[in-house]
Amino acid sequence: MIFFFKKWLDKYKYSDRYPQFSKDYYRSKCNHILLDYEQNLNNTKYFFKDSISIADVAIFPFVRQFANVDYEWFSKNYEKLVYWYEQISSSKLFIDVMIKNKK
Repeated sequence: MIFFFKKWLDKYKYSDRYPQFSKDYYRSKCNHILLDYEQNLNNTKYFFKDSISIADVAIFPFVRQFANVDYEWFSKNYEKLVYWYEQISSSKLFIDVMIKNKK
């Protein structure tokens, strides 16, 4: 599923490079997959359990890319994914990994 999501995500992020369809069209293709993710979060805080797993860490960068295109739209359409996203992006793990090296 992530392969298909990445394909549509790239077209959504760079819709000006893919004029065959509109940005909204590409977002709708991503939406089908994100709604599955949203549904998956109905029973647990993270994708497979109530603690973070490798699946969450693997999927997070792709969801983050999608959210960063239009966070306002993202936040209005995915209640559980937003909570999941905010939990991971504010976690010590994420903050420690994202420290920029001083040159």
